[in-house]
Amino acid sequence: KRHEVHLLMAAANPGDPDKIENWPKYEELIAHFDPSKAVTCRTDEVRQLTQDIVRCLYTTGNYTDALNRANEALRTWSAESGEDNRYVLVMNRLKTQILRGLARYKESFAITTDVMARMQDVLGEDHEETLILMNGHCVDFRVLGQFKESLDFTKKTLERHRAVFGPEHPRTLVAMNNLAEDHELNGEYAEARNLNQQVHGEKTRFYSDDDPTVLYTVNALARTIREQGNYREALAKAEQAYEGYQEVIGEKLLTEAHPWILQQMVDLAVARRAAGQVSSGLTLARSAYDRYLSAFGRDHTATLASAVCLAHAERDCGDLAAAEKRLAEALSGYQSVLGADHPYTMCCQVDLAVVHRRQGNAESA
Repeated sequence: KRHEVHLLMAAANPGDPDKIENWPKYEELIAHFDPSKAVTCRTDEVRQLTQDIVRCLYTTGNYTDALNRANEALRTWSAESGEDNRYVLVMNRLKTQILRGLARYKESFAITTDVMARMQDVLGEDHEETLILMNGHCVDFRVLGQFKESLDFTKKTLERHRAVFGPEHPRTLVAMNNLAEDHELNGEYAEARNLNQQVHGEKTRFYSDDDPTVLYTVNALARTIREQGNYREALAKAEQAYEGYQEVIGEKLLTEAHPWILQQMVDLAVARRAAGQVSSGLTLARSAYDRYLSAFGRDHTATLASAVCLAHAERDCGDLAAAEKRLAEALSGYQSVLGADHPYTMCCQVDLAVVHRRQGNAESA
C-alpha cells in the first residue's frame, strides 16, 4: 500500500519546479511526502519527485529544508545505489546549489569538483545535468576572488549551453545571467547591460512582466545601468523591480526573506543613494540588513554585503561613528569567510579607510 501511495504522488508530480504555477501543487505533495517515507522508494519516478521537491524548496528560498531533504535522500540512495547513480549525482548537484545559497562555499566546492568528474564520466560532458553543474561552478571561482577565471569559464559554459539547449532555453538564459554578473565583477558594465537586456527580452516572450524571474533580470539590468553612471534611469528601473516584488510578496508567491527580494532591496538602496535620495536609501538599507541578519546570520556573505550597503548610507547621512563600527565588523567577517586577499575584503578596507579620513583620522586611513 505504501508503494502505491508513492506511485500516486509521483504521478501527481507537475514537473518543472521552477515554475510559479507549480509551487502550490508541490506544497500539497510535500505534506504527504514525509509521512509516506517516499524518500526510501527506489522507483525512478519517485526519486524524480524527491529531486523536484528539493528544487522547489531551493527556488522558493527554503534553503534549510531543501538541504535537510537532500541529505536524507543522499544517505538513503548512496547506500542503496552507489555514488555514481544518476539520481545520487543529480541530488549532489542540487546540494551544491543549496550550499552556495547558505554561503557554505568550501563544502560546495569540494562536492562540485568530485561530482563534475563523475557526471562527465557517467552522463557525459554535454548532458543537461553536467552543464547545469558547470553553470553554478562559476560561483566557486568568484568566492576564491578569481573573477577573470570565472568570466572565462562562464563564456565557455554559455557556448555549450547554446549548442546543447539552444539560445532561448531557460537554462541558457541562466548561463547568460551568470556571464552578465561576471562581466560586472570585471568592470565590463556595457557588456553586462547588453546581456541583461537580451535576457530580459527573451524572458518577456515567455513570462509575464511580474514573474519573479523577469523581475530578477529587471533588477540586474537596473544595477548595470547604475554602474554605468546613469543614476536616474537606474533608479526608475530598480523601483519598478521593487514594486513588482512587493506584489509578488502580497500574492504570497515569495516571502519577504527570499534571497531575490533581499538582494533587490540592497540594490534599490544603493540606487536611491546614488540618485541623491540618501534618507530613503538609509531606511531601505537598514530594513534589508535586518532581514538578512534574521534569515541568514551575521557572517553570510550576503549579510556582509548588506552591512556595507547600510554603512555607506549611514556615512552619507552623516553618522560616521555608526558607519565605522559597521564596516569594521563587516571587514572582520569578510576576512574570516573569504580571506584577507579577497577583492570584497579589500573593498571593505577601502570603505573603512574613507570613513576614517572623513573623521579626520588620516593616519589610520
